[in-house]
Amino acid sequence: MRIQETAKILNKGGIIVYPTDTIYGIGCLLCFSKSIKKIFRIKKRPKNKPVLIMVRDIEMLKEYAVLSRREEKIVLGNIKKPISFIVKAKKGKIPEIVNAKGDTVGIRFPNTIFLKKLIKEIKYPLITTSANISGKPFPKRFKDIDKEILDKVELGIKGKNLTGRPSKIIDLATEEILRE
Repeated sequence: MRIQETAKILNKGGIIVYPTDTIYGIGCLLCFSKSIKKIFRIKKRPKNKPVLIMVRDIEMLKEYAVLSRREEKIVLGNIKKPISFIVKAKKGKIPEIVNAKGDTVGIRFPNTIFLKKLIKEIKYPLITTSANISGKPFPKRFKDIDKEILDKVELGIKGKNLTGRPSKIIDLATEEILRE
């Protein structure tokens, strides 16, 4: 699947399933609240569980989040690692469903060529969460993704087998590791 075709689907509010550097994800553009809500329904995900946004670079991150110099230094030092960071969200930039009505947001940088090119093309952050029914195992192979999920998305992108281990999550305000 070509980048432009995928971007076209996303720019129309479509939802895609795609390989990351760790597990298969499901996502849509941050600017489509209806699509974000649909992802929660597809996954049977409780609304009090936030999802991440995937950003192109530090500049895009700063459009949606507030970082101290210390936090920015930590992010830049770990940008190529499978780590998600919890940071303070900019007021009015993140739909409430994304951050479960909190004042923070989880961010992730893509570590695959496909996702880097896709986010550059779409020019918006991509909502990202695991492509599984909530509570079920994280999919590390395309064939592990529940048919119920694939039937409800506009595009499923097949990739290689992945680690099957989701990204580490670090709250930058406290430097606490929330998920190893």
